[in-house]
Amino acid sequence: MIVTLLLQMLAAGIACTAFSVVFNAPKKELVYCGICGGVGWGVMFLINRGGGGAVVGTLCSAIAVTALARFLSYARKAPSTMYHIAGILPLVPGMSMYNSMWGILNDDMMYSYMQAVNVIRLAGMIGIGSIIVLALPYSVFEIGKPRVTDTPPPSYGEVIMQEEEIPKEEEPSLQEEEEKQNSHGS
Repeated sequence: MIVTLLLQMLAAGIACTAFSVVFNAPKKELVYCGICGGVGWGVMFLINRGGGGAVVGTLCSAIAVTALARFLSYARKAPSTMYHIAGILPLVPGMSMYNSMWGILNDDMMYSYMQAVNVIRLAGMIGIGSIIVLALPYSVFEIGKPRVTDTPPPSYGEVIMQEEEIPKEEEPSLQEEEEKQNSHGS
């Protein structure tokens, strides 16, 4: 089983790397796109073999791929979409889509309907798994970076200045205030 798992992960990784080449991913990121695809298919394979079924396997695999894509995005300073799309590729229920169309063309509507429902379930699990991880704040994936939680972030458009750079306005003394009022009143 381990050899089969590794071979299938390798095949999925190669396929995802080729897919990334077609979609012009940078050459230095191709290996990581392939790793995302291999990990996604590996999780799917293990859950299917463990008796979890295709729906649970797709959900867990989508969660794993999205988390890995977001981590790689932070670590490699690249868009997470590049890794995410390549990693989800092996999860797409292409055979069920094909079978659904085949059923329509051969007037087997019940078979076509069953396959279409399966496509919708699996595609829904890919979306839900992705949303679960994408809903997490980006700071979750910033591994190794010290976090400062006692200072609030600056608001939009606010310029942060050092204390010595901030010009201090002098407050007028009480005597100057009285002179000002007397000069205006007379």
